[in-house]
Amino acid sequence: MLAGAASQAFAGPPFFTDDPEPVEFRHYEIYAGAEYTHDGDEVSGSLPFVEINFGAAPNLQLSGNLPLAYQRASSTPAAYALTSLEFGAKYRFVPEDAGRPQISIYPQVVFGSSGPGGSGAPQYFVPLWAQKSYGPWTIFGGGGRWFNAAPPNQDFWFSGLCVQHDLPGGALVGIEVYHSTPEAFNTSDRTGVGAGFIAPIGHHHAILASFGRGIHGDNTFAGYVAYEFMLGPK
Repeated sequence: MLAGAASQAFAGPPFFTDDPEPVEFRHYEIYAGAEYTHDGDEVSGSLPFVEINFGAAPNLQLSGNLPLAYQRASSTPAAYALTSLEFGAKYRFVPEDAGRPQISIYPQVVFGSSGPGGSGAPQYFVPLWAQKSYGPWTIFGGGGRWFNAAPPNQDFWFSGLCVQHDLPGGALVGIEVYHSTPEAFNTSDRTGVGAGFIAPIGHHHAILASFGRGIHGDNTFAGYVAYEFMLGPK
């Protein structure tokens, strides 16, 4: 959505920027929702996508994402199909305490398809994410390198920073800024800003939404909405 379909893989829902906190051991987070991107005369996204995060071990999260993608432009026919599968493993190797942030590594692979939004070849993302909380305020961010070899693509860097505030009742709001270097030949770097919220519904459900717009390099508008269902032992 920011820099090709792959750069949105496994962001910290509902933001582009991810956080380092893995799902609790033996717990699940299941998301079902839709993404929308409008860039010039092209409209693309996924409807629906299903993302599953599982706490496979203490400090280790395994993730998978299965999207049905669509793409429409004035110069090409509309397309709608099952597209690139995404898998990742988030490992937190530095826990947070009063004097330091928590830090995780989160390698991911996108098995690129030739369908809408697909790259046609596998892509890999190797980022570091850090987070520190101060009362109701949380700051998280980081970034890493996308290995994006399918021509005309090239390797590029993605980074982001998000500030989040907890509200009474368990809801939260956040704002972020994100940036990528050129992800294909003859393209420019891109910067965007966004805002989002998470609204819990009881102990096991939540509604998430966000929107963002490019402020440098393009004027892409992106939207995200999802329902979250949480499972796990008490």
